[in-house]
Order: sequence, then structure tokens, then C-alpha cells
Amino acid sequence: MAVQPDKPRDQGEIEPDSVGHLTATLPAWVYYSQDFFEAEKQKIFLSSWQLVGHTSDLPEPGCYITFQLYEERAVVVRTQDDEIKAFHNVCRHRAHILLNDDRGTCPGKFVCPYHGWTYDLEGNRTAIGHPTSFLPHDAQHFALSPVDMEIYGGFIFIRFRSEGAGVAERMSPVHEEFMAYQTLLMTPEEKSETKPVMWTHAVDADWKVGVENFIEDYHFFIGHRGLFGLMEEQYDREPLGPDVARLSHKMRARPQPSWSAEAYNKLLPDQTHLPKEMRRRWTYYALYPNNFFDCYPDQVNFFQILPVAPGKSLLRCQSYVLQDDSRAMRATRYLNSRINDRVQDEDNDLIESVQKGLISSSYQSGVLSDKENLVKHFADFIRDKIPSAAANIPVKSLH
Repeated sequence: MAVQPDKPRDQGEIEPDSVGHLTATLPAWVYYSQDFFEAEKQKIFLSSWQLVGHTSDLPEPGCYITFQLYEERAVVVRTQDDEIKAFHNVCRHRAHILLNDDRGTCPGKFVCPYHGWTYDLEGNRTAIGHPTSFLPHDAQHFALSPVDMEIYGGFIFIRFRSEGAGVAERMSPVHEEFMAYQTLLMTPEEKSETKPVMWTHAVDADWKVGVENFIEDYHFFIGHRGLFGLMEEQYDREPLGPDVARLSHKMRARPQPSWSAEAYNKLLPDQTHLPKEMRRRWTYYALYPNNFFDCYPDQVNFFQILPVAPGKSLLRCQSYVLQDDSRAMRATRYLNSRINDRVQDEDNDLIESVQKGLISSSYQSGVLSDKENLVKHFADFIRDKIPSAAANIPVKSLH
């Protein structure tokens, strides 16, 4: 695949290699190039593990979740044998999409709304409309096409191309700490009618801009004053292998003035299932290219940034909790959401502004501070997958 230059190079442009002690960012063109977007699809995303949901989202046989990445569509379902399986969400007859809603429950079978081809929850074709109109054939050749699936800590991952290591292998550097949150035992946090269990939000920013914003804290002191007031300034930023990173910060003993931060700090119950050093700490795990776990003492969220088009993304997030209906815990979770909803709104404004700046003729690349070491880690991940990202002018080959 050829990549054509999107704009000329300025004489004052920063080289992709280090300049003195400064480290350059990815070049601006990779955040809005259609050709690079297509390269990401082939070189990064189709073989990547994508977080779909949690086993507790499928409490009984027939419960399903659908998922879309680019043109690929999948359905994850709990079968009659209480197993969880994943299939392409496409009828084998004439390619109609089987299920168009995000999630739901079916009565033991999938029925294509186009011609009535029917599949059981194991993916086997069990019936067709007007069967005598077809020549004799083996129904097994027309079962739903399976999709790679792995369950890690109760979370369901799929991938559309079978390449590379599994989720558990990739998460091994943080496995012991992550398991302390007991995510296998978690269930979706109950939400109000006006706030669904899973929220999605479209943003006018490239998915890479969203990832880079998530994995650095340099902007906290000015971009997230509420969060900064709750947390100590020390922030752990650890690259752990080529595609996993750990970020963590500890709550202040005395939050800076903020009603939500002060109340959260005061009301948070002591979570004895966690090691003592994790009970008043917020920790985040990044599984590249675009999956994140936000681990709080009171809940665990998954957060995901899906590519939609060059410069456009879809955010997905859902919260999971251990059983605790105490008044203090309910209040704590409310305060957590109040703090993080504001942080998310602030982040959305920040990344959309960055996207606007990236397409300016004045900007070709930037530089990174020590607080942005994981931005470099992520950039190295991108450069390893698509070497042309190392050049500020797109090269002719992605190989």
C-alpha cells in the first residue's frame, strides 16, 4: 500500500529521531491520513484483541453482545451449555447482518431477518426458509463463522485475525496486581434510566490522540484540576513489554478544595480484598492498541477507543463492581462517576482541540517530556507495526 504525502515539510520541522535530549512525537500526518488509517486496519487492528464486555453481561443462555470494528462485525453469546462463543455477525446465505442492536436476548436461536436462515446458539444452521428450493447440501458448510475469543479476568476479548500472543500472555506483567481487584466476581454497575450500563461517545479526534492523552499525566495540573486535587503529584508510568503499560497514582491524604474529591476521600470504604498499598490508589492498565482498565478501589471500568475514520473515534466505557450495597459504597461510586465524568468531558475537549491543531500547516511534529515516556512507548508500538510512521514525510512503502 502506497502512502502519499499529505502536506509539504517545513524547514524548521523536528526530525523523528531525538534532537539533543528531546524526543519527537509521531508526525502529524499519521493522525489524519486516509492511507495510514487503512494501514492501521491491516497492520494493527484486525489482529488486535478487542474488549467486548464481561461474562456477567451475559447472565443466561441467549444473552448476546454485538461488536463492530471497521467493516467487521461479531456477536458474542452465552450458549445453552453455558459457554460463551463468538461468531461473525453475518448470515451465511446472502450476508445480511443477523443482529443490529448492541445487546439483547434471543430465544435459543438467531433468525436472519432477510430470508429466515436460522442458527442455534452454537452457530449451527438449523433451518432455512423454503428448504426444497435448494439443491441437497451439507448444512455444516453454512454454520456461522467463528471469531477468536479469550476470556481474561472475566473480560471477553475477540480478534478478527489469528496472529500473535493471547490476552493472558500480554497481560502477564501486571497479572498478579490486576487479579487483586477480583474482576472475575464483578457485575455491571447499575445505572439510572438516563445513564445506560455502557456508554459510547463519538469524538472528532483520531484514536491515537485519545490513547496518547490517556497515558500521560503532564496535562493533569491544568487540564484536570479536580483530579489533580484528589491525587498526589507522583505518578507511576511503566512500560511493560511492547504493548502493555501501567499507570498509577495515590490519593492525597488531604485533597485540595473540591466537594467531590473531599467527599470521595472521606467516604471511600476500606477495601480489605485489596493489598493495603492499593486501597487508596487509582491504577490504569493499557493493552495496546486501544484497550484500558481503570481500576479504582470501588470499581473497575473498561475504556476503549475505536477508530472510525481518520480524525474520528468512538469511545466505549462500562463499570463493574463487587457486591456491596452499603450507603457509603453507593455514595463513593456516585462521587467516582462525578469526578471521572468531568475528567472525560475535559479530555474530549482536549483531544478534539489537538486534532484541529494537527491538521494545521504550522505543525509537523512535537517533543516529549519525561512525563510523556508512555507516549513515546506507544509511538514506538506504532512505528514497529507501520515503519513509515517514523518518517515525517510519508514513504511509499509500509513494509
